[in-house]
Amino acid sequence: MALDKPLEVRRVGEVIESDTYSVMAQCYELYMAPPIGSVIAIGTPPVYAIVNLIKTEPLDPSRPILARGKNSESESQVYADNPQIPRLLATRFEGFLIGYQEEEMDKAYLPPVPPIIHSFIYTCDSESTKRLTSDLDFLRSMISQAAVVSDEVIAAFVRNGAKYQEESSDYLLAAGRVLAEELAGDFPRLNSILRRVRL
Repeated sequence: MALDKPLEVRRVGEVIESDTYSVMAQCYELYMAPPIGSVIAIGTPPVYAIVNLIKTEPLDPSRPILARGKNSESESQVYADNPQIPRLLATRFEGFLIGYQEEEMDKAYLPPVPPIIHSFIYTCDSESTKRLTSDLDFLRSMISQAAVVSDEVIAAFVRNGAKYQEESSDYLLAAGRVLAEELAGDFPRLNSILRRVRL
């Protein structure tokens, strides 16, 4: 299954917080975080993560965001009338760590140490996304961390992966089998994820 617009590698931000399970990143451009469920690469050699949370907030927490569009006809006019807004806000996103590369081999488990602060973060191209989502050990890693990664993100990861496989239906069946194996004792959660996986 080929997409009309292949993914390209883009450098989108830097790590500003890091721990064993996740990183928090700040985008270089407002509202330009990678989509929920997409695969990102952090640093060199790469550590892989799944975008788990996106938020836009004030750069200075002591200066709350105020409504400014009462007399504006559109959201774009609000920004045109208040050009200072982009300088007062930041878009940040969380990446849940799912693996890393060592000696050019992908490892589907947590890296020995988390990425360093100010590591560059890149989106993955179509080929890397296909490779990493087709290795369902990464999916198993996500399912095992229910306290950290939500079912919505797991479903988004599977939907995103299916778009880049040659046979998306075969991929969805294989991913469904993994979900059924890993969640055999939790049918409500399994059914909840499967409903969200449908393309």
